[in-house]
Amino acid sequence: MAKCVGICFGMGVAILFVAAAGYGATITVDSDTDDGTGGCTLREAVQAANTNSASGGCAAGSGSDTIVFDEALTGSTITLTSDENTAYGPSALEISSNVTIDGVDAPGL
Repeated sequence: MAKCVGICFGMGVAILFVAAAGYGATITVDSDTDDGTGGCTLREAVQAANTNSASGGCAAGSGSDTIVFDEALTGSTITLTSDENTAYGPSALEISSNVTIDGVDAPGL
């Protein structure tokens, strides 16, 4: 029994460490604009996730992030209007990290 305590405890710590290494931030979009004014926009949330640093009104990303939408955006429309010139078009969102975009909290968005 004493052997199992030491081995089992060591395995538990290793499993916790591995699970924590893949943990990411939850970034909440609370603005339906794309001009960077007020709150956290979808474009700023993607930027925060890509760079693991705060962007505009968004919290910093950290690893494999999840972008969610505030329930106040239910029924809103987010129109990507930025004139950033990217390789994918003037209003494209460039995602360069592991990101999950979850819209369950704002149905009809």
